[in-house]
Amino acid sequence: MLHKKWQYRLMNMISEALGPKIKKIVNLLLKQYPKGFVAHVTKGKVPKKCKGVGSVFSQIRCSPPIAVSRIVEYDGESLTYWYCDHKTKAKKVERLPVFTFIGRMVQLYW
Repeated sequence: MLHKKWQYRLMNMISEALGPKIKKIVNLLLKQYPKGFVAHVTKGKVPKKCKGVGSVFSQIRCSPPIAVSRIVEYDGESLTYWYCDHKTKAKKVERLPVFTFIGRMVQLYW
């Protein structure tokens, strides 16, 4: 159920942010992945005295992997966004095909 909710919320956010041009791709992804999307979470130990893990997890789970404000342009086929390069500390702009961008943002559940 978590996978389906993540997929639903992500597709709604993308549709709202990018408008009707993206609707065709959103519908294709919903049909192609009926079990939903999976956000990659690495396994690890939870500290015994950790308070509020549930609320932190829900914030991470419900938050998009990239802020909508970082998306510069979308033309129906490709998407331009910016990010801060951690090595150089410089702002970088990248243009990608839509499916490549989505593939970088989510790990798909097969």
